[in-house]
Amino acid sequence: MIKLIKITSALVSFPVNNPANKVVKLNSILGLAGTVVFWIGVGLSLVAIMQSGIKLMQSKGDPREIQSAQQALTWSVAGMVVVLAAGGIVTLFAKLLGIENFKLLPDF
Repeated sequence: MIKLIKITSALVSFPVNNPANKVVKLNSILGLAGTVVFWIGVGLSLVAIMQSGIKLMQSKGDPREIQSAQQALTWSVAGMVVVLAAGGIVTLFAKLLGIENFKLLPDF
């Protein structure tokens, strides 16, 4: 038997079919989306750092290629710092606003 959830507002009241038979909270959906975006950003930053390190090793002493690889490494590390800082700020605001069970960063 399918359970129905009744959504009520001041103007409209209608049942919505919920096939999972459970309530999904908006903060859990947003938390999951934020976590996925955060870890994709971390992964891309790590790939960029490794790529620029490989580029640096393959420069063969050419000053222009060394400078290009160092600049790529600098921007890759800056990207990682931005992603980590953004994750920390979002987690801080979630805790200050009292959002329950919001974990973007793992506990260290």
